[in-house]
This record gives sequence, structure tokens and C-alpha cells, in this order.
Amino acid sequence: MTGTQNLTGAFALSSNVDFAQIALRIGVERWFEYAARWGLGASEEFDLPVARDRLPEKSDVSPSILAQLGFGQASLLVTPMRMALIAATIAHEGVTPRPYVVRQLAASDTALATRPETLAQPISAETAHEVRSMMVAVVARGTGTAARLTGVTVAGKTGTATNPHGRSHAWFVAFAPAEAPRVALSVVIENVGYGGTYAAPVAREVLRVALARSRR
Repeated sequence: MTGTQNLTGAFALSSNVDFAQIALRIGVERWFEYAARWGLGASEEFDLPVARDRLPEKSDVSPSILAQLGFGQASLLVTPMRMALIAATIAHEGVTPRPYVVRQLAASDTALATRPETLAQPISAETAHEVRSMMVAVVARGTGTAARLTGVTVAGKTGTATNPHGRSHAWFVAFAPAEAPRVALSVVIENVGYGGTYAAPVAREVLRVALARSRR
């Protein structure tokens, strides 16, 4: 139990009860409207094949299922690519960038660079800033403290996906530095347990190396 929290506290401590109640207040129609804004269930335009997310049929969503969808459970399945794009969207003022494999190819006499493109804007910049603050709280004092980096403000969110065949799948999404993001990522480790215990430390190391290389 996390006790009584404001929204940031509930987010930082990953309180399923709070987000179940929020989903029930939002209702089925609005939940699916925002799922569509984020592209959940849509195919990804990417250089490599990417699996599709899976959402339940709207007509099958009872109040108990909606409550579980509020904290990412029930029959909702999302891909690591989708979660990385969600992190990148929050980092990028609410705008979803188009993913690509290689940013730039360079040779002795030529260079080919990928031009940045936008896929969508599911939320406003103001909302993105608010979520960013909540993600910073996750790493500073919540379930994602294992992702802390010295001298860098990391924004992140833990996830622990129920696995009917064994131990839970550990998730962590993040971007850094939170004030001027250069790296966004999604980590999933199957059949291990809690996201904050297993995925967050991996994310920390990926961020550490990626940020060091991006300064070169």
C-alpha cells in the first residue's frame, strides 16, 4: 500500500489502485480515444519489422478490465518500440518523432543524414512537461531509483507485466537529461520480476554509455 498520494506520488510509487480509479473515471470511450492518439495498435513505420501492439475489443471491456488497463495490465500488450516512442514523445514536447535505424552515414567525401520527421502530437507540450516532472520523481524517490546517474537528471517509469507462464516481465522507459533530452529508451527483460529491480539498472547503464558517446 502506498497510502494517500497526489498524482505525482502515485506515479512515482507506481500505485495500481490510483490508476485503476483514474481509468474508471475516464471511461472506456475516452481511454480508447487516447490509446488511438498514441498509436496503440497501429502498425509502425520503421526500417525493420516491428510487432504490433494488442488492445482488447472495446465491446469486451468491463469495469474490471478497464481498471486493469489503467495500469497497463489485462489483455493490453505493447512493444518495446511503442514504449520507446512514448518516452521520446514526452521528452520531445509532446511530439512523436519518426524512428529510424541510422542518423547519419559519413565517408571521406560525402555524408547522408536522416531528416527529422514527426509522426503525431498526442499531447500538448504543457502535459508533456507535467509527465516529465512525474517521471523525474520516479527516479529521484520512487520505484526507479536504480536508474539514477550522478550529475544527470533521469526521467523514467518502471513497469512489471504479469506473465501467466512464470515470473513477471520487467520494464523501464526513460530519457535523459530530463531538462534537455538526448537519449530515450525502453528496456524489457522477460521472466525476471520487478521493473525497478531488473530493468532500471540496465537502463541506467545504457543511458550512461549513450550520453557519454553523444558528447563526442
